Amino acid sequence: MEREHLAQRQSRSAINREINIGMAGTGGIARIHRSAIESLGGARISAVWSSRGQGDTNWPTATEAKSYRELLAIHDLDVVCICTMSGTHASLAMEALQAGKHVIVEKPIALSLHEARELVTFAQARELLAVGIAQARYELQIGEVVRLAHAGELGQPIIAEALIRWHRDDLYYASSPWRGTWEGSGGVLANQGYHMLDLMCWAFGTADVVQAIQESLTHQIEAADTAVAAIKFKAGGLGVISASTSAYPGMPEALNLFFDRGFVRFEGGKIVEWSFAGLEEPAGGRTLGSGASDPLAIGSSGHGNQWADIIQALQRGIDPRFTAVDTLPAIALLEAAREVVAP
Repeated sequence: MEREHLAQRQSRSAINREINIGMAGTGGIARIHRSAIESLGGARISAVWSSRGQGDTNWPTATEAKSYRELLAIHDLDVVCICTMSGTHASLAMEALQAGKHVIVEKPIALSLHEARELVTFAQARELLAVGIAQARYELQIGEVVRLAHAGELGQPIIAEALIRWHRDDLYYASSPWRGTWEGSGGVLANQGYHMLDLMCWAFGTADVVQAIQESLTHQIEAADTAVAAIKFKAGGLGVISASTSAYPGMPEALNLFFDRGFVRFEGGKIVEWSFAGLEEPAGGRTLGSGASDPLAIGSSGHGNQWADIIQALQRGIDPRFTAVDTLPAIALLEAAREVVAP
């Protein structure tokens, strides 16, 4: 349950002015980031770049860069937020770090553990901030449950279950073909299941053994639209993952955590069952938007919570609560699950 040995609470130069953000990618998830940032103070999106070329009129107040290199060359750009297809996250993040920019990367930060570790090591060596988006970690109830689990107050970890039973139609994959490829998306676990996997690893720790089966059941795509996996965690306890984009009409994601003193069930980000004798259910629960049938129905409030932490950290010259190093257990799990893929 502990962070990897690379983790450090770093100090860096504080930014004592409005923070300038460059957006790499202008699709739906980028617009969610824009909404989150615009709801806060202290930062603005000052430049954008899209791999689809120029002419995106949805960003009228930002300078439109002709290339990613041109975006990185903007002198007063402090941060690059990467919202491109998943398979490009690691390489674009590394280029931004090499250009001296802090990086905020949509999930997952990389599709391989090697690339993720390289990013962490390079950012720390250059005293730059690298963050993987994990907005679900900022929900009050899940944070308190994880705190109690790490303190041993919930007892011995027994089973963690992550259930992502979503639906995507054929148009979803046809409109952005990278979503149906292993290289572009990493399949259903990386693209749709990542946040539940991340929360599972946050609560139970790093996976030791992973056995998985992944297939495409209802979509004509290369990557898997459905996956199941069994996990053994290093710190104790077992895990189960069930994820699909073929489960019509789609259900809110769920996370079940069982301990030898009780269990807790999250659905749509909120506790819906709590069974621990002598312990009150953590306060602060709220039902979040779910991507069960619409990937953009998640809303921007979760991203806003994380961006508020990031902006404050940059202004103070320190790390936010979660950085790229915290993503490594989930990336390791994803990589291990890819090793057993059904033909």
